[in-house]
Amino acid sequence: MRYQSQNRWANFGIVDRRWADYPVSDREAVTPAPVMMVTFEDGETIRAPFATAKGQPLNIGRGLSNAIAFYRARIARRCNSDPCDDGRGFCVDVPAITACTVIQKGADSKLALFPYSVSAATAKARRGTFNLAHVKEEARDRRLPLLASGDALDQEKLIARRYQRAAARYLLAHPTLMEKYRGVRAVADIRRIATSKDLTLNKPTTPPGRARNQFMARPKKTWRAAA
Repeated sequence: MRYQSQNRWANFGIVDRRWADYPVSDREAVTPAPVMMVTFEDGETIRAPFATAKGQPLNIGRGLSNAIAFYRARIARRCNSDPCDDGRGFCVDVPAITACTVIQKGADSKLALFPYSVSAATAKARRGTFNLAHVKEEARDRRLPLLASGDALDQEKLIARRYQRAAARYLLAHPTLMEKYRGVRAVADIRRIATSKDLTLNKPTTPPGRARNQFMARPKKTWRAAA
């Protein structure tokens, strides 16, 4: 199947459901490379170039993989300046895709893909153990300030520590990945981060003026009368 819009994509075969994902050598690669522009549910937009060979199907699968990897690296840099996974963000849970377009550089040519199909096809690849939106929601529930002075826990520190622990645990679960991408951290240091307990980080807080148990503020033997 070929996309025949003024013959702009005549050099590529386009597949709809069985998206191609194949390696491309420098001699086979088309220059300039097409660009995958993906918008995620949280509003982040990623532009990821991907290699495609002439006469071969458009390498959509490789482009989506690059876009997901770029998104994870961006979130990793925001969460922690010195992460365990060398800033690649393997543990980051990527939100759903709301828009996806392939752009051919050097020409006014765009190929829009169905976001629902793309999101469903990449659901397994986007899955992760660290969800930034959930951690921000936890910070709001605990009424943590955005910025705090001294050693007080704030939203930024909560996000950094949650991410660092998730990254360390992910590397421990994938030994080959840890050996390849552990960066400057030693294995013992990664294991310590994954298993350490931070009482300040894990201590739940009750909103001011609200008891954890609604009957605790009442005198003894009065809760039955109120029921």
